Amino acid sequence: MSPALRSMLVIAIVVELAAGGWFLASRALRAPPALPADMSDDPLLAAEIHELAAKADRGGAPEWRMLGEGLLGQGAYAHAESAFARAAALAPQDIDALFGQAFCIDRTGRMAASNPLYRRCLDLPDRTEDAVGRRPFALYAIGRNLLRLDDVQGAEAAFRENASFLPAQFQLAKLLVRDGRLGEAVRIVDDLLRQLPLALELHQLKARILEAAGAPAEAFLARAMEERSAHLVESNFSTDYVRPFTTRLGMPRVLQEVESRLPPMPGDPRRDPAVLEREIAPLEALVAEARVPQRATLAFLRGALAADVDDVAGITAALGIVDTAGDRGASRLELEALLRDRMGDDATATALRERAAAMAPSPQLHRRLAEECERRGDEAAARHHRARAHFHLGKAAYRRNRLEDALREFREAAVHDDRHVATWYRAGEMAYHLGRRAEAVEAFRRVADLEPDHERALRWLDLLATAAVSGPDGG
Repeated sequence: MSPALRSMLVIAIVVELAAGGWFLASRALRAPPALPADMSDDPLLAAEIHELAAKADRGGAPEWRMLGEGLLGQGAYAHAESAFARAAALAPQDIDALFGQAFCIDRTGRMAASNPLYRRCLDLPDRTEDAVGRRPFALYAIGRNLLRLDDVQGAEAAFRENASFLPAQFQLAKLLVRDGRLGEAVRIVDDLLRQLPLALELHQLKARILEAAGAPAEAFLARAMEERSAHLVESNFSTDYVRPFTTRLGMPRVLQEVESRLPPMPGDPRRDPAVLEREIAPLEALVAEARVPQRATLAFLRGALAADVDDVAGITAALGIVDTAGDRGASRLELEALLRDRMGDDATATALRERAAAMAPSPQLHRRLAEECERRGDEAAARHHRARAHFHLGKAAYRRNRLEDALREFREAAVHDDRHVATWYRAGEMAYHLGRRAEAVEAFRRVADLEPDHERALRWLDLLATAAVSGPDGG
Protein backbone atom coordinates (compact mmCIF):
# COMPACT_ATOMS: atom_id res chain seq x y z
CA MET A 1 0.00 0.00 0.00
CA SER A 2 1.37 3.35 -0.99
CA PRO A 3 2.14 5.97 1.67
CA ALA A 4 -0.45 8.32 0.13
CA LEU A 5 -3.22 5.71 0.29
CA ARG A 6 -2.19 4.77 3.84
CA SER A 7 -2.49 8.44 4.88
CA MET A 8 -5.93 8.77 3.32
CA LEU A 9 -7.19 5.67 5.17
CA VAL A 10 -5.82 6.97 8.48
CA ILE A 11 -7.57 10.31 7.93
CA ALA A 12 -10.84 8.56 7.04
CA ILE A 13 -10.67 6.39 10.18
CA VAL A 14 -9.93 9.41 12.40
CA VAL A 15 -12.83 11.37 10.90
CA GLU A 16 -15.16 8.40 11.35
CA LEU A 17 -14.09 7.92 14.97
CA ALA A 18 -14.48 11.61 15.66
CA ALA A 19 -17.98 11.71 14.14
CA GLY A 20 -19.04 8.59 16.01
CA GLY A 21 -17.58 9.91 19.23
CA TRP A 22 -19.38 13.24 18.80
CA PHE A 23 -22.66 11.45 18.17
CA LEU A 24 -22.30 9.21 21.22
CA ALA A 25 -21.20 12.11 23.40
CA SER A 26 -24.08 14.31 22.25
CA ARG A 27 -26.55 11.53 23.04
CA ALA A 28 -24.95 10.99 26.41
CA LEU A 29 -24.91 14.70 27.25
CA ARG A 30 -28.45 15.35 26.00
CA ALA A 31 -30.63 14.59 29.01
CA PRO A 32 -33.96 12.93 28.27
CA PRO A 33 -37.11 14.92 29.13
CA ALA A 34 -37.77 15.16 32.87
CA LEU A 35 -41.28 14.02 33.78
CA PRO A 36 -43.29 13.99 37.03
CA ALA A 37 -42.97 10.71 38.91
CA ASP A 38 -46.71 10.21 39.44
CA MET A 39 -49.35 10.88 36.81
CA SER A 40 -51.49 7.89 37.66
CA ASP A 41 -54.68 9.80 38.56
CA ASP A 42 -55.61 10.19 34.92
CA PRO A 43 -55.48 6.97 32.88
CA LEU A 44 -54.89 8.87 29.65
CA LEU A 45 -52.55 11.57 30.87
CA ALA A 46 -49.45 9.49 31.53
CA ALA A 47 -49.50 7.91 28.07
CA GLU A 48 -50.03 11.25 26.32
CA ILE A 49 -47.31 13.02 28.34
CA HIS A 50 -44.86 10.20 27.60
CA GLU A 51 -45.75 10.44 23.91
CA LEU A 52 -44.99 14.17 23.97
CA ALA A 53 -41.71 13.45 25.76
CA ALA A 54 -40.72 10.87 23.14
CA LYS A 55 -41.46 13.36 20.35
CA ALA A 56 -39.41 16.02 22.15
CA ASP A 57 -36.48 13.64 22.58
CA ARG A 58 -36.47 12.98 18.84
CA GLY A 59 -37.47 16.46 17.73
CA GLY A 60 -36.67 20.12 18.07
CA ALA A 61 -37.92 23.31 19.65
CA PRO A 62 -41.63 22.96 18.72
CA GLU A 63 -41.81 19.49 20.28
CA TRP A 64 -40.06 20.65 23.47
CA ARG A 65 -42.42 23.62 23.73
CA MET A 66 -45.46 21.35 23.29
CA LEU A 67 -44.13 19.17 26.11
CA GLY A 68 -43.64 22.24 28.28
CA GLU A 69 -47.20 23.40 27.63
CA GLY A 70 -48.58 19.94 28.41
CA LEU A 71 -46.70 19.80 31.71
CA LEU A 72 -47.66 23.36 32.56
CA GLY A 73 -51.33 22.47 32.09
CA GLN A 74 -50.93 19.84 34.80
CA GLY A 75 -49.26 22.25 37.23
CA ALA A 76 -45.83 20.59 36.88
CA TYR A 77 -44.00 23.92 36.81
CA ALA A 78 -40.47 22.65 37.47
CA HIS A 79 -40.68 19.99 34.76
CA ALA A 80 -42.35 22.42 32.35
CA GLU A 81 -39.59 24.95 33.01
CA SER A 82 -36.97 22.42 31.93
CA ALA A 83 -38.84 21.67 28.69
CA PHE A 84 -39.38 25.35 27.88
CA ALA A 85 -35.71 26.08 28.59
CA ARG A 86 -34.68 23.37 26.12
CA ALA A 87 -37.05 24.81 23.49
CA ALA A 88 -35.73 28.32 24.07
CA ALA A 89 -32.13 27.13 23.75
CA LEU A 90 -32.92 25.39 20.46
CA ALA A 91 -34.92 28.33 19.09
CA PRO A 92 -33.78 31.61 20.69
CA GLN A 93 -36.36 33.59 18.67
CA ASP A 94 -39.35 31.53 19.92
CA ILE A 95 -41.18 33.95 22.19
CA ASP A 96 -43.61 31.25 23.38
CA ALA A 97 -40.76 29.07 24.63
CA LEU A 98 -39.00 31.92 26.44
CA PHE A 99 -42.25 33.27 27.88
CA GLY A 100 -43.17 29.78 29.12
CA GLN A 101 -39.77 29.42 30.81
CA ALA A 102 -40.14 32.84 32.47
CA PHE A 103 -43.66 32.05 33.57
CA CYS A 104 -42.65 28.77 35.23
CA ILE A 105 -39.79 30.49 37.07
CA ASP A 106 -42.24 33.20 38.14
CA ARG A 107 -44.82 30.67 39.36
CA THR A 108 -42.25 28.90 41.51
CA GLY A 109 -41.59 32.12 43.43
CA ARG A 110 -38.42 33.28 41.69
CA MET A 111 -39.76 36.64 40.57
CA ALA A 112 -36.42 38.41 40.32
CA ALA A 113 -35.04 35.57 38.18
CA SER A 114 -38.03 35.58 35.84
CA ASN A 115 -37.94 39.30 35.02
CA PRO A 116 -34.76 39.20 32.83
CA LEU A 117 -36.39 36.47 30.73
CA TYR A 118 -39.63 38.45 30.46
CA ARG A 119 -37.50 41.45 29.44
CA ARG A 120 -35.83 39.37 26.69
CA CYS A 121 -39.31 38.56 25.36
CA LEU A 122 -39.76 42.26 24.57
CA ASP A 123 -37.02 42.03 21.92
CA LEU A 124 -38.40 38.94 20.15
CA PRO A 125 -40.86 38.74 17.23
CA ASP A 126 -44.32 38.49 18.78
CA ARG A 127 -47.12 36.05 18.04
CA THR A 128 -49.15 36.96 14.94
CA GLU A 129 -52.13 34.65 15.54
CA ASP A 130 -53.33 36.51 18.67
CA ALA A 131 -54.95 39.94 18.91
CA VAL A 132 -52.67 40.53 21.91
CA GLY A 133 -49.29 38.83 21.72
CA ARG A 134 -46.92 37.76 24.47
CA ARG A 135 -44.96 41.01 24.78
CA PRO A 136 -47.65 43.08 26.58
CA PHE A 137 -48.12 40.21 29.05
CA ALA A 138 -44.38 39.95 29.59
CA LEU A 139 -44.09 43.66 30.33
CA TYR A 140 -47.13 43.45 32.60
CA ALA A 141 -45.52 40.54 34.47
CA ILE A 142 -42.37 42.62 34.95
CA GLY A 143 -44.38 45.42 36.53
CA ARG A 144 -46.38 43.06 38.72
CA ASN A 145 -43.22 41.31 39.93
CA LEU A 146 -41.51 44.60 40.71
CA LEU A 147 -44.56 45.59 42.73
CA ARG A 148 -44.38 42.33 44.66
CA LEU A 149 -40.67 42.98 45.21
CA ASP A 150 -41.54 46.42 46.69
CA ASP A 151 -39.97 48.31 43.80
CA VAL A 152 -42.97 50.63 43.37
CA GLN A 153 -41.14 53.13 41.16
CA GLY A 154 -39.95 50.37 38.84
CA ALA A 155 -43.44 48.88 38.69
CA GLU A 156 -44.97 52.26 37.83
CA ALA A 157 -42.42 52.74 35.05
CA ALA A 158 -43.22 49.28 33.60
CA PHE A 159 -46.97 49.94 33.69
CA ARG A 160 -46.49 53.35 32.04
CA GLU A 161 -44.35 51.71 29.35
CA ASN A 162 -47.27 49.32 28.66
CA ALA A 163 -49.62 52.17 27.74
CA SER A 164 -51.84 50.26 25.29
CA PHE A 165 -52.45 47.28 27.62
CA LEU A 166 -55.59 47.81 29.68
CA PRO A 167 -54.61 45.64 32.69
CA ALA A 168 -51.34 47.57 33.01
CA GLN A 169 -53.16 50.90 32.96
CA PHE A 170 -55.57 49.59 35.60
CA GLN A 171 -52.64 48.69 37.83
CA LEU A 172 -51.10 52.12 37.19
CA ALA A 173 -54.35 53.79 38.26
CA LYS A 174 -54.37 51.75 41.48
CA LEU A 175 -50.80 52.82 42.22
CA LEU A 176 -51.75 56.46 41.67
CA VAL A 177 -54.73 56.15 44.03
CA ARG A 178 -52.50 54.61 46.66
CA ASP A 179 -50.11 57.53 46.27
CA GLY A 180 -52.90 60.12 46.47
CA ARG A 181 -52.57 61.26 42.82
CA LEU A 182 -56.33 61.16 42.31
CA GLY A 183 -56.59 63.53 39.35
CA GLU A 184 -54.40 61.42 37.05
CA ALA A 185 -55.96 58.22 38.39
CA VAL A 186 -59.53 59.28 37.56
CA ARG A 187 -58.46 60.39 34.06
CA ILE A 188 -56.99 56.93 33.42
CA VAL A 189 -60.06 55.16 34.83
CA ASP A 190 -62.45 57.28 32.74
CA ASP A 191 -60.42 56.50 29.62
CA LEU A 192 -60.50 52.77 30.44
CA LEU A 193 -64.26 52.92 31.05
CA ARG A 194 -64.72 54.32 27.55
CA GLN A 195 -63.01 51.17 26.29
CA LEU A 196 -64.70 48.77 28.72
CA PRO A 197 -67.83 50.44 30.13
CA LEU A 198 -69.02 47.44 32.13
CA ALA A 199 -65.80 46.51 33.92
CA LEU A 200 -66.54 45.74 37.57
CA GLU A 201 -63.11 46.65 38.97
CA LEU A 202 -63.02 49.95 37.10
CA HIS A 203 -66.28 51.08 38.68
CA GLN A 204 -65.06 49.92 42.09
CA LEU A 205 -61.84 51.89 41.66
CA LYS A 206 -63.71 54.99 40.47
CA ALA A 207 -65.93 54.80 43.56
CA ARG A 208 -62.81 54.65 45.75
CA ILE A 209 -61.36 57.69 44.00
CA LEU A 210 -64.59 59.67 44.41
CA GLU A 211 -64.88 58.71 48.07
CA ALA A 212 -61.27 59.80 48.67
CA ALA A 213 -62.02 63.05 46.82
CA GLY A 214 -64.97 63.79 49.12
CA ALA A 215 -67.77 63.15 46.60
CA PRO A 216 -70.01 60.57 48.33
CA ALA A 217 -73.04 60.96 46.07
CA GLU A 218 -71.00 60.42 42.90
CA ALA A 219 -69.22 57.51 44.60
CA PHE A 220 -72.59 55.89 45.37
CA LEU A 221 -73.62 56.17 41.72
CA ALA A 222 -70.29 54.64 40.67
CA ARG A 223 -70.95 51.73 43.03
CA ALA A 224 -74.39 51.34 41.46
CA MET A 225 -72.59 50.40 38.26
CA GLU A 226 -70.85 47.52 40.04
CA GLU A 227 -74.09 45.51 40.07
CA ARG A 228 -74.49 46.08 36.36
CA SER A 229 -70.91 45.19 35.47
CA ALA A 230 -70.03 41.59 34.69
CA HIS A 231 -66.71 42.06 32.91
CA LEU A 232 -63.55 41.54 34.93
CA VAL A 233 -60.29 43.27 34.14
CA GLU A 234 -57.66 40.55 33.86
CA SER A 235 -55.21 41.58 36.56
CA ASN A 236 -53.53 38.19 36.84
CA PHE A 237 -52.97 36.73 33.38
CA SER A 238 -51.90 33.34 34.76
CA THR A 239 -55.34 31.75 34.49
CA ASP A 240 -55.96 32.83 30.91
CA TYR A 241 -52.46 31.75 29.86
CA VAL A 242 -52.61 28.30 31.46
CA ARG A 243 -56.30 27.45 30.85
CA PRO A 244 -55.93 26.23 27.23
CA PHE A 245 -53.19 23.81 28.30
CA THR A 246 -55.29 22.23 31.10
CA THR A 247 -57.69 20.59 28.65
CA ARG A 248 -55.19 19.71 25.96
CA LEU A 249 -54.32 16.28 27.40
CA GLY A 250 -55.90 13.37 29.23
CA MET A 251 -59.45 12.98 30.44
CA PRO A 252 -60.25 16.73 30.54
CA ARG A 253 -59.65 16.88 26.77
CA VAL A 254 -61.83 13.86 26.04
CA LEU A 255 -64.66 14.96 28.33
CA GLN A 256 -64.65 18.46 26.95
CA GLU A 257 -65.02 17.03 23.46
CA VAL A 258 -67.86 14.73 24.55
CA GLU A 259 -69.76 17.40 26.49
CA SER A 260 -69.50 19.79 23.56
CA ARG A 261 -71.35 17.24 21.43
CA LEU A 262 -74.11 16.43 23.91
CA PRO A 263 -77.19 18.56 24.71
CA PRO A 264 -76.92 19.29 28.44
CA MET A 265 -80.44 18.87 29.81
CA PRO A 266 -82.21 15.56 30.53
CA GLY A 267 -85.43 15.37 28.56
CA ASP A 268 -84.01 17.33 25.65
CA PRO A 269 -85.38 15.70 22.48
CA ARG A 270 -81.93 15.97 20.89
CA ARG A 271 -80.51 13.58 23.50
CA ASP A 272 -80.38 10.28 21.64
CA PRO A 273 -79.76 7.48 24.19
CA ALA A 274 -77.82 5.48 21.61
CA VAL A 275 -75.48 8.41 20.97
CA LEU A 276 -75.01 8.98 24.69
CA GLU A 277 -74.22 5.33 25.25
CA ARG A 278 -71.73 5.30 22.42
CA GLU A 279 -69.96 8.35 23.88
CA ILE A 280 -70.00 7.39 27.55
CA ALA A 281 -69.29 3.65 27.63
CA PRO A 282 -65.67 3.75 26.36
CA LEU A 283 -64.83 6.53 28.81
CA GLU A 284 -66.31 4.61 31.73
CA ALA A 285 -64.20 1.60 30.81
CA LEU A 286 -61.14 3.83 30.66
CA VAL A 287 -61.75 5.48 34.04
CA ALA A 288 -62.91 2.25 35.71
CA GLU A 289 -62.42 2.65 39.48
CA ALA A 290 -59.93 5.50 39.32
CA ARG A 291 -60.66 8.25 41.84
CA VAL A 292 -60.52 11.15 39.42
CA PRO A 293 -62.90 14.12 39.13
CA GLN A 294 -63.89 12.97 35.66
CA ARG A 295 -65.45 9.85 37.16
CA ALA A 296 -68.14 11.98 38.83
CA THR A 297 -68.65 13.92 35.58
CA LEU A 298 -69.21 10.67 33.73
CA ALA A 299 -71.58 9.54 36.48
CA PHE A 300 -73.73 12.63 35.95
CA LEU A 301 -73.84 11.90 32.22
CA ARG A 302 -74.68 8.26 32.93
CA GLY A 303 -77.40 9.31 35.37
CA ALA A 304 -78.94 11.66 32.82
CA LEU A 305 -78.92 8.87 30.24
CA ALA A 306 -80.57 6.51 32.71
CA ALA A 307 -83.22 9.14 33.50
CA ASP A 308 -83.95 9.57 29.79
CA VAL A 309 -84.85 5.87 29.53
CA ASP A 310 -86.47 5.56 33.01
CA ASP A 311 -83.70 3.26 34.25
CA VAL A 312 -84.03 3.51 38.06
CA ALA A 313 -81.13 1.13 38.70
CA GLY A 314 -78.90 3.16 36.38
CA ILE A 315 -79.69 6.44 38.16
CA THR A 316 -79.08 4.78 41.53
CA ALA A 317 -75.70 3.46 40.40
CA ALA A 318 -74.72 6.88 39.08
CA LEU A 319 -75.70 8.49 42.37
CA GLY A 320 -73.51 6.00 44.21
CA ILE A 321 -70.48 7.04 42.16
CA VAL A 322 -71.25 10.74 42.70
CA ASP A 323 -71.57 10.18 46.45
CA THR A 324 -68.29 8.26 46.55
CA ALA A 325 -66.65 11.22 44.83
CA GLY A 326 -67.95 13.44 47.64
CA ASP A 327 -70.13 15.65 45.45
CA ARG A 328 -72.92 17.28 47.47
CA GLY A 329 -73.78 20.08 45.07
CA ALA A 330 -76.99 21.14 43.37
CA SER A 331 -76.41 18.82 40.39
CA ARG A 332 -76.36 15.83 42.75
CA LEU A 333 -79.70 16.93 44.26
CA GLU A 334 -81.24 17.30 40.81
CA LEU A 335 -80.04 13.83 39.84
CA GLU A 336 -81.62 12.34 42.97
CA ALA A 337 -84.80 14.27 42.16
CA LEU A 338 -84.90 12.49 38.78
CA LEU A 339 -84.62 9.18 40.64
CA ARG A 340 -87.49 10.13 42.99
CA ASP A 341 -89.60 11.10 39.96
CA ARG A 342 -89.18 7.61 38.52
CA MET A 343 -90.02 6.07 41.89
CA GLY A 344 -93.25 8.07 42.12
CA ASP A 345 -92.07 10.05 45.15
CA ASP A 346 -93.10 13.48 43.90
CA ALA A 347 -92.93 15.22 47.28
CA THR A 348 -89.30 14.25 47.88
CA ALA A 349 -88.37 15.14 44.30
CA THR A 350 -89.83 18.61 44.78
CA ALA A 351 -88.07 19.05 48.12
CA LEU A 352 -84.75 18.09 46.52
CA ARG A 353 -85.25 20.56 43.69
CA GLU A 354 -86.12 23.29 46.16
CA ARG A 355 -82.84 22.62 47.99
CA ALA A 356 -81.00 22.69 44.65
CA ALA A 357 -82.69 25.99 43.75
CA ALA A 358 -81.57 27.48 47.06
CA MET A 359 -77.97 26.41 46.34
CA ALA A 360 -77.80 27.25 42.64
CA PRO A 361 -80.94 29.09 41.45
CA SER A 362 -81.77 29.05 37.76
CA PRO A 363 -84.83 30.02 35.68
CA GLN A 364 -85.13 26.45 34.40
CA LEU A 365 -85.20 24.94 37.87
CA HIS A 366 -87.75 27.44 39.18
CA ARG A 367 -89.96 26.83 36.15
CA ARG A 368 -89.85 23.10 36.83
CA LEU A 369 -90.78 23.72 40.46
CA ALA A 370 -93.65 26.02 39.41
CA GLU A 371 -95.05 23.25 37.19
CA GLU A 372 -94.80 20.70 40.02
CA CYS A 373 -96.57 23.07 42.43
CA GLU A 374 -99.34 23.68 39.90
CA ARG A 375 -99.87 19.92 39.47
CA ARG A 376 -100.45 19.49 43.18
CA GLY A 377 -102.68 22.58 43.36
CA ASP A 378 -100.33 24.80 45.39
CA GLU A 379 -100.86 28.02 43.49
CA ALA A 380 -99.09 30.22 46.06
CA ALA A 381 -95.88 28.17 45.75
CA ALA A 382 -96.25 28.12 41.96
CA ARG A 383 -96.45 31.92 41.91
CA HIS A 384 -93.35 32.10 44.10
CA HIS A 385 -91.33 29.96 41.69
CA ARG A 386 -92.64 31.74 38.59
CA ALA A 387 -91.57 35.01 40.20
CA ARG A 388 -88.11 33.65 40.92
CA ALA A 389 -87.77 32.33 37.37
CA HIS A 390 -88.46 35.82 35.98
CA PHE A 391 -86.18 37.37 38.61
CA HIS A 392 -83.21 35.24 37.55
CA LEU A 393 -83.96 35.83 33.88
CA GLY A 394 -83.86 39.54 34.68
CA LYS A 395 -80.51 39.22 36.43
CA ALA A 396 -79.10 37.32 33.45
CA ALA A 397 -80.31 40.03 31.05
CA TYR A 398 -78.87 42.69 33.38
CA ARG A 399 -75.44 41.02 33.27
CA ARG A 400 -75.58 41.08 29.46
CA ASN A 401 -76.49 44.79 29.53
CA ARG A 402 -79.93 44.10 28.06
CA LEU A 403 -81.63 46.58 30.36
CA GLU A 404 -85.07 46.72 28.69
CA ASP A 405 -85.30 42.91 28.84
CA ALA A 406 -84.13 42.94 32.45
CA LEU A 407 -86.70 45.54 33.53
CA ARG A 408 -89.47 43.61 31.77
CA GLU A 409 -88.49 40.41 33.61
CA PHE A 410 -88.32 42.17 36.99
CA ARG A 411 -91.75 43.73 36.35
CA GLU A 412 -93.12 40.29 35.47
CA ALA A 413 -91.56 38.83 38.63
CA ALA A 414 -93.36 41.52 40.66
CA VAL A 415 -96.69 40.50 39.09
CA HIS A 416 -96.28 37.02 40.61
CA ASP A 417 -94.73 38.19 43.89
CA ASP A 418 -95.12 41.88 44.69
CA ARG A 419 -93.47 41.60 48.11
CA HIS A 420 -90.02 40.48 46.97
CA VAL A 421 -87.69 43.30 47.96
CA ALA A 422 -84.84 42.33 45.62
CA THR A 423 -87.18 42.36 42.61
CA TRP A 424 -88.30 45.94 43.25
CA TYR A 425 -84.75 47.06 44.00
CA ARG A 426 -83.45 45.62 40.73
CA ALA A 427 -86.38 47.18 38.85
CA GLY A 428 -85.40 50.53 40.35
CA GLU A 429 -81.80 50.10 39.23
CA MET A 430 -82.90 49.21 35.69
CA ALA A 431 -85.21 52.22 35.49
CA TYR A 432 -82.40 54.50 36.70
CA HIS A 433 -79.91 53.12 34.13
CA LEU A 434 -82.55 53.59 31.42
CA GLY A 435 -83.04 57.21 32.46
CA ARG A 436 -86.61 56.64 33.71
CA ARG A 437 -86.50 58.63 36.89
CA ALA A 438 -90.19 58.39 37.84
CA GLU A 439 -90.16 54.58 37.45
CA ALA A 440 -87.00 54.32 39.51
CA VAL A 441 -88.51 56.43 42.32
CA GLU A 442 -91.66 54.27 42.26
CA ALA A 443 -89.65 51.06 42.57
CA PHE A 444 -87.37 52.32 45.35
CA ARG A 445 -90.39 53.63 47.27
CA ARG A 446 -91.88 50.16 47.05
CA VAL A 447 -88.64 48.76 48.51
CA ALA A 448 -88.80 51.27 51.37
CA ASP A 449 -92.45 50.34 52.04
CA LEU A 450 -91.56 46.67 52.30
CA GLU A 451 -88.31 47.20 54.20
CA PRO A 452 -88.20 50.66 55.85
CA ASP A 453 -84.54 50.24 56.89
CA HIS A 454 -83.27 49.36 53.40
CA GLU A 455 -80.27 51.70 53.39
CA ARG A 456 -79.46 51.60 49.70
CA ALA A 457 -83.04 52.19 48.55
CA LEU A 458 -83.32 55.16 50.91
CA ARG A 459 -80.06 56.51 49.55
CA TRP A 460 -81.38 56.19 46.00
CA LEU A 461 -84.51 58.10 46.94
CA ASP A 462 -82.43 60.90 48.45
CA LEU A 463 -80.26 61.12 45.34
CA LEU A 464 -83.16 60.95 42.91
CA ALA A 465 -84.86 63.75 44.82
CA THR A 466 -82.07 66.11 43.70
CA ALA A 467 -82.12 67.70 40.26
CA ALA A 468 -78.52 66.63 39.67
CA VAL A 469 -79.31 62.93 39.45
CA SER A 470 -81.53 61.89 36.57
CA GLY A 471 -79.89 58.67 35.44
CA PRO A 472 -77.95 57.70 32.32
CA ASP A 473 -79.64 58.06 28.96
CA GLY A 474 -80.88 54.76 27.68
CA GLY A 475 -78.33 52.54 29.52
